[in-house]
Amino acid sequence: ISLDVLTKKTVSATLFQSSKLTKNKEKEEKAVGKWIPVGVFVVLAFITWGNYNGLIGAGNAVDKAWADVEAAYQRRLDTIPKFVKTAQFSADFQMRLQEKYVQGREGIKTAAATGDPAVLQKAANDAYGALVIAVRAEAVPQAKTEQLTELNAQVENVERVINHERKAFNGAV
Repeated sequence: ISLDVLTKKTVSATLFQSSKLTKNKEKEEKAVGKWIPVGVFVVLAFITWGNYNGLIGAGNAVDKAWADVEAAYQRRLDTIPKFVKTAQFSADFQMRLQEKYVQGREGIKTAAATGDPAVLQKAANDAYGALVIAVRAEAVPQAKTEQLTELNAQVENVERVINHERKAFNGAV
């Protein structure tokens, strides 16, 4: 066999193998090319899933913050009527005490105008007796006044809590 023929056969075999390798590479590239969109889709699916979970978590945080605001409002609604009732009791007592004082003073003035010492003495005793009874009963209003001070502090505290919860809600939104 001549060298020319041998070279042609070698070249031809090499070209055949080269074309075979090129076809295999093209098949591999086509196979890899099919997986790229699938990979991109999977990555986008994970990103979307993460964002969705983040939105759900944020929504839950907003709902919790609003529930805290509503709880603070309810605490206010529970505290204020107690405050009003106690304040009304103290105001009523002060009014009754003032009325007894004015009635006693007017009775003494009227008795003094008559000039009769017995009438003046009776009016003074009546006025003094009414005021003593009112002063003895003052222990209960004193307790109510302390309770009023305590309730006032509670109302102020509730207002601070409401303000804090509103800020937390606005931060969550």
